[in-house]
Order: sequence, then structure tokens, then C-alpha cells
Amino acid sequence: AQYHAADEYFPDYMVGLMAVLLLINILIVFYVEALRENELEKFKVKFNEQQYNLQMEYYQQLKERQEEVRSLRHDVKKYILAMQAVAEHGDTEELHKIAQAATDIFERSTNVSAVGNPVVDALLNYYLRIAEKNNIKVKLDVTIPEVLTISSLSLSIILGNTFDNAIEACCSLPAEQRTIHLQLRKQYRSLFYRLENPYSDTSRGIRIGEHHGYGLKNINRIVQENHGDFYTKKKDGVFTVQVRLNCEN
Repeated sequence: AQYHAADEYFPDYMVGLMAVLLLINILIVFYVEALRENELEKFKVKFNEQQYNLQMEYYQQLKERQEEVRSLRHDVKKYILAMQAVAEHGDTEELHKIAQAATDIFERSTNVSAVGNPVVDALLNYYLRIAEKNNIKVKLDVTIPEVLTISSLSLSIILGNTFDNAIEACCSLPAEQRTIHLQLRKQYRSLFYRLENPYSDTSRGIRIGEHHGYGLKNINRIVQENHGDFYTKKKDGVFTVQVRLNCEN
């Protein structure tokens, strides 16, 4: 009789234990999800702060460049007169210095992205400054509307990861080979992004893209979310990243 009583009690005990364990597992899942949402919100807040700071830096840089243009416009007659004077004396070295000084001011004043989209402008100007400090020439071919349906976070991940990789690859090359070519355009319902940069076989930036691939994985995730396409190519010493995203507007 005691055996049967214990036998009847045992299944009820196990059912209760399993119910408790199931409840604990459900609570753990909700807790982990809540943590994930909390971390995501923190990341979004931090990203928005960084985006705001980038845009403020862009507007400040644009203001400084406009001042340089005004200064150059004001002094252009002085540069011309100075060049005429030294040319009459046959001082070609001094003539070259004056011309180079005017050219440097002009190049600095035009090295600002103003494509119209505030997020893209802020990001591009951030990387243009880094490229300038590292003697990297950047060619921009950008035609996009002021407003895109692609989120600012998605644009930042794509531009940020590809430019970081391209700049790092260029820094391992001689100064005369350091070039980055960006093509970004909106056509019909798609946004096309293409970035090209030279690389060497020992380029650390390219190795990171291949072996670790965190940045490229993040780009691929954005592409999947936006139902697009993504590929990379290495050919004739040029590394190419190409992205297509669906864009309704």
C-alpha cells in the first residue's frame, strides 16, 4: 500500500517540478528579451547622439569652408597681382609657391560634401576629414534625394564599415596610390552604393574584411532587412564593395 501511495505521489511531484522549470525558462526568455530591448534602446540613443554630433561638426566645417571661400574671393586679386609681379621678374619658384597657396585654400574650401541628405553629408564629411589627414584622395559621385526611406542607422553601418576598411587599406599604400571612389545614387526604387579602393596583399584592412568579417556581416544584415543585394570583389589590386537596397521613395 505504501508503494502504491508513493507511486501515485511521484508523477504529481514531477508534473509540479516541470511546471516550475517551464515557468523559470519563460521568465528567463522574457528577461533576456527585455535586456536585449534595453541595450538596443541604449544603442539607439547613443547613435542619435553621435549622429547629432556629426551633423553639428558638418555644419561647423561647412561654415569654416564658406569663410575660406569668401577670403579667397576677397584676396584673389591680390594673388593675381602677386603672381604677375613675380612673373615679370622671372621668379618661377616664387610664382609656384603663390599658385600653390591659392590652390590649397581652394581645395580645402571645396573638400566638403553637400549632397543634400543631412545624414549622408555628415557621415561623408567625417570620413573626408580622416582621408585628408591621411593624404587619401576621395572621389564622390553622389546623386540622392534629401529624404530616404533607408534608416539613418542602416546608412551609417554601410558607409562607416566600408569607409573604415577602405581608409585602413589605403594607409598601407604609398601616398600617390591612396584613392577612394564612392558611387551612391538613387534609381527608381533602389539605392545603389559602390566603394572602390586600392589594396596591397598585406593590407590589414582587407584581411580584417576576410577573416573577421564583422563589418561585412553587419552590412549583409542591413541588406537582408532591406531586401537587397551585396557583394565584394578583389581584382587587379582594387577592392570593391557594392550594395543595392530597396528604397520606396
